[in-house]
Amino acid sequence: MAEGESFNKEVGDGWSIFRLEPLVARSSIEIKLLATKKLKEIGLLDEPTNHLDIETIDSLAEALNEWDGGMVLVSHDFRLINQVAHEIWVCENQAVTRWEGDIMDFKQHLKATVLVLTRLCKLRKRVISLVVGE
Repeated sequence: MAEGESFNKEVGDGWSIFRLEPLVARSSIEIKLLATKKLKEIGLLDEPTNHLDIETIDSLAEALNEWDGGMVLVSHDFRLINQVAHEIWVCENQAVTRWEGDIMDFKQHLKATVLVLTRLCKLRKRVISLVVGE
């Protein structure tokens, strides 16, 4: 597929696959059209903000909030998630579980987890050095 080329394929039973490559440098109007016309009932968005600036991310969020269909969003972009997510589902330890808070609560949870793991690693190094006698 050439850069900027659209891909739309009917896959049967009224389902179709749509992809627009790349989403970089698209205007907010084009993003709104993508969200409202191309994604009819359920949108599957995998890292949609990788190459977008903040203004375009906000336009995408606005368009997604106006859209009536369902959406599965896979993203590391806390800005977008905070603007559009109604539920947070976490995939870890070979399980998928619903997070009871919002994305900012989850971000704080991640920070606390990293802090605990960092302290445990430092403690482990100290214990090893005491046992080995360094």
